[in-house]
Amino acid sequence: MSDPQEFDAIAMQDILRRERKLLLSGDLAKLSDLLPEKERLVAHFHDAKEGDAEVLDEIRVQSRDNERLLNAALAGLRSVTQRVKELQTVRSSLETYDQLGKRKSIKSPQQGQVEKRA
Repeated sequence: MSDPQEFDAIAMQDILRRERKLLLSGDLAKLSDLLPEKERLVAHFHDAKEGDAEVLDEIRVQSRDNERLLNAALAGLRSVTQRVKELQTVRSSLETYDQLGKRKSIKSPQQGQVEKRA
């Protein structure tokens, strides 16, 4: 690898490709493995040479694409979290309306409190 104080465009493209692959596969936990090297490369991004404009544009495009994928993954996780919350609410209560049309919540009995008779 090149000097650690120098921006390495090829290494950055490689990191972004691996990041994209993890995002597409849904293996979000492994994204943190890429972070130390990515942070090092980003810290030296301003050291890139002007002659590398084409490569830098490709890196920007890859970064934007990965950002969109990451945002979509986060939106999916938020959606799942909200759905789980809703299912827990449905399990613990029933939403209905009274004769005046006002919403009313009826709590359901706690699980495990069913009386068994012989």
